This record gives sequence, structure tokens and C-alpha cells, in this order.
Amino acid sequence: MRDLGPRDVSRAELEIARGAGEMLQLGLVALARPAPDIPPDLVLATIGSSNVLGALHAPPVLRAALAHCIT
Repeated sequence: MRDLGPRDVSRAELEIARGAGEMLQLGLVALARPAPDIPPDLVLATIGSSNVLGALHAPPVLRAALAHCIT
């Protein structure tokens, strides 16, 4: 995904990606806001890379889970 502007990432979106066996590539300019109900294992299973030119608003546990893919 490539977005310009704020981007909310929902748990349902990640669960759909996991069910389809997809790894998401997040790329955006602005603000990324993963939903607070997303468990770290779902992040690890579905987000292959993340390139945020702006801010990442996420709880510490999700920031830690995203550390493997932030470029």
C-alpha cells in the first residue's frame, strides 16, 4: 500500500491479509495509526515492510513488533 495522508490500519484488515497469506508493504507520507486491538503476532504475520515518512502512533508493544520491518 502507498498512501499520502493519515492511514489507519485495522485488525480486520490484517486478519484478511493473514487469511489470504499476504504480507503487506506499508508505505506512506504522514501518519500511521495501527488500531490498539491489534496483537503483535498479527503484525509479525502480515506486515513485511513499513516505510513511514512522518509519525507512527502505536503502543510500545506494536512498535516493538514493527521494528523488524521499519525502513
